[in-house]
Amino acid sequence: MFPSVRGSEDTYELDWPNLIDWDQKDAIFMFLIETLGRLWLSDGYSSQRKFPMTLINHIAILDAEPEMVWHLLRQFGSIDSWHAQITSCVIEGGNVSGDGGSIRTLHMAEGEVLHERLLSIDNNEMTMTYGLCDSGVALESYSATLSVRPAEDGHRTLFTWQASFEAEDDSTAARYESLIGEFILAGLDGLGEHLGVGVDLDAYA
Repeated sequence: MFPSVRGSEDTYELDWPNLIDWDQKDAIFMFLIETLGRLWLSDGYSSQRKFPMTLINHIAILDAEPEMVWHLLRQFGSIDSWHAQITSCVIEGGNVSGDGGSIRTLHMAEGEVLHERLLSIDNNEMTMTYGLCDSGVALESYSATLSVRPAEDGHRTLFTWQASFEAEDDSTAARYESLIGEFILAGLDGLGEHLGVGVDLDAYA
């Protein structure tokens, strides 16, 4: 069913001509998912992490075309124009707002100052990932991904905002899970208000 693998203990060769059989694409997909799941749960992968991983995921439907939503989101330095918890946002070093590697300084409404780096951005796929840098926040490996897709009707937007991090103890993890969750939900509300469109929060919860 799946491509054969030949070779010694240290080197392997895939039988490329039979790598993809489109008649069995569903089986191949499930095989890949199961393999990734085993890697995630394996001791080898877990040992690379210092602390347990916390995942936060919110999905919303916005009554706006995906291109309109993405045009606003992709401007890494303009989050303060639509997020109520951020009073100002400045891109450091004069870089263009949408450049990969750009760092933004966020002044939060409650007084904190955060620095976030744009890790990746793909305008074709309408997705971007950013992380914390020099923030003083008691988290490890924090990153967040924003993804825009057409909803099933083709006219609205399916927007996913996902964040993950590691924390050294359960109480810290629970505290930041709540704070980050509230931040994301406030951002979804603010995005809809800024665009003047309706937002169905956690449409797939």
